[in-house]
Amino acid sequence: MAFSQRLPAAIRDIRVEPDWAEFAQVLVGEGVCAALSVPVELDGGVIGTLDIYVAEPRDWDPSEVAALQTYAGLMGSLLSAAVTAQVKGRLAEQLQAALEHRWLIEQAKGVIMGREQLDAQAAFERLRRAARSSTRRLADVARDVTGGQPLPASGHERARARAGQAKDRESAT
Repeated sequence: MAFSQRLPAAIRDIRVEPDWAEFAQVLVGEGVCAALSVPVELDGGVIGTLDIYVAEPRDWDPSEVAALQTYAGLMGSLLSAAVTAQVKGRLAEQLQAALEHRWLIEQAKGVIMGREQLDAQAAFERLRRAARSSTRRLADVARDVTGGQPLPASGHERARARAGQAKDRESAT
């Protein structure tokens, strides 16, 4: 009830609650006679409930309901902070990986520029095409190039890179 209606739900004595008749035997068998439940919210939606169970019938005091609601609000805030921290941590890892790959790609471009007498843009395009044609990640192909392996491409591919380089020079003048 607290979950679906987004309101506190108090049960004084489960044994006399008609809505809980099916569960009463199970709960009483587990030592539960009374319960108080409040919704826990995250980003404006209910994600669960915070519940208190006691073994004896109990009239729940409004201050107990307010205290449990405050605690549920704190739980929601802590969960939100944990989710935010996890997302930021994942983003930081992705940015670090991108920086590491960028360095590797720049090294590979330098190797290709030296091997094939290409400028930086043509070398990058050559590296990118080699990655696409081999259906591999750019960073993996760059790692191979910096490790001394040649790019898996034909002389036609090198001629295309040089032609693109000449065209770029022509456009710049």
